[in-house]
Amino acid sequence: PFRLPRSILDHEVNLILNHGIELRLNTPLGESGVTIDSLFKDGYHSILLALGTTKGRDLGITGEHLPGVVNCLDYLREANLYDQVETGRRVAVVGGGNAAVDAARTALRHGAKNVMILYRRTREEMPAIGAEIEAAKHEGVDIRFLVNPAEMHAGLTGRLARVTCQKMRLGDPDEGGRRRPIPIEGEFIDFEVDQVILAISQLPDLDFLVKDRDFDLTKWATLKADPYTGETGKAGVFACGDAVTGPSTVVEAMASGRQAATAVDLY
Repeated sequence: PFRLPRSILDHEVNLILNHGIELRLNTPLGESGVTIDSLFKDGYHSILLALGTTKGRDLGITGEHLPGVVNCLDYLREANLYDQVETGRRVAVVGGGNAAVDAARTALRHGAKNVMILYRRTREEMPAIGAEIEAAKHEGVDIRFLVNPAEMHAGLTGRLARVTCQKMRLGDPDEGGRRRPIPIEGEFIDFEVDQVILAISQLPDLDFLVKDRDFDLTKWATLKADPYTGETGKAGVFACGDAVTGPSTVVEAMASGRQAATAVDLY
């Protein structure tokens, strides 16, 4: 809410629903008997998948499943739905995007005494909105650059107590134009923490498509769709937003949805 006030969000949602759109909540695809094929059988002519990216990526390191290690999407969902979420005193957030900054600022608001962001590149490469980064720093978030978690360690109680990070340096730019982070062999630094929030990236939840051969995925595990029309490999099914482009901002997701909705209407 400190980024997008709920009153504004409710107003925007109602502007859409007031056009006579029916909203069915608690109706996930693949469950409750609702599938893409069943929707076509019910008489719908086209389907637009605007699924977002609701699954978090793992780091793939030892200790990341210890008690005290959580995904930022789960953490932020709990904080937003219930206005309370389990938060440690010493919190490290891994990542450099908007979700990482959101998680860090939310942790402060839920009782954390020390919050740091661990990012493997430098400030120049951080994809988060600049104003959000500065706001986080102003609120007391400590941003540590050129470090990447290599292992997480449990304390005597079995919960997370420490994270070991490998120091990094920047190499040549990657395909996205950002300089690649390269591990510095043999150089590590430890941080004592009782909670780590992973915010390295997100994926769309496409489990309901596992057996459907008409859909293709990109190498980033997002839905493959025509960049202009949003058409997928299945006739009558379109896709837009983060499920196609990867995690982005609300504004960019809405723009993608508007473009795809126009194509659906023409279809």
